[in-house]
Amino acid sequence: MKRRNLVKIAVSALLAIIMIAFIGCSTPAKAKTFEKAGMSIELTNEFTEKEMVQFTACYMSSTVIVTVLKEEFSLVQGFENYTLMQYAGLVIRNNQIDVTAQMSEDDKYAYFRYDKTVT
Repeated sequence: MKRRNLVKIAVSALLAIIMIAFIGCSTPAKAKTFEKAGMSIELTNEFTEKEMVQFTACYMSSTVIVTVLKEEFSLVQGFENYTLMQYAGLVIRNNQIDVTAQMSEDDKYAYFRYDKTVT
């Protein structure tokens, strides 16, 4: 009789642990705003900020990396005449980024997105 109760308790505890784990894993990501060097970006709470020497900011999740590089056009002679989209094109070409990179622009920012598998 005691053994039967012990088995019931063990099974109940195991089911409770599985349910808690399932609920914890299925919690939707929440919006989170990151700020650095005068820039802000809204990602999710699945991202964490990482330090990478070559970038102004770097944010990583388990499947995505977002890198930010702030450069002043005035530092290189001739760049002050470039549009943001022209500059983005130069960055894509000079870094040998896949030509399928999607360049976008709004009234304030130019940016590009590309997918790359890293091994």
